[in-house]
Amino acid sequence: MFLSGANIDGDQIDQWDGSGTAIIRAPSMAAATAIAEAEPCHREGLRINKVHGWMLNEGTVRLTLSLFTGKATLG
Repeated sequence: MFLSGANIDGDQIDQWDGSGTAIIRAPSMAAATAIAEAEPCHREGLRINKVHGWMLNEGTVRLTLSLFTGKATLG
């Protein structure tokens, strides 16, 4: 798992529709699909996961970021 979180419209968190986005690293689209299908909430029919490809256009960054504490380490 690289990142995940709720999809919200601006500051309208009280009107959240339950949707979200998760970015995972996988060696292929087939592997990403297998991971999405094995996710417990999807497997139990509580949500529907859709897999989309994404291509990194440039750069290399090594960053450790704790979204909970807000602490970041670059290097």
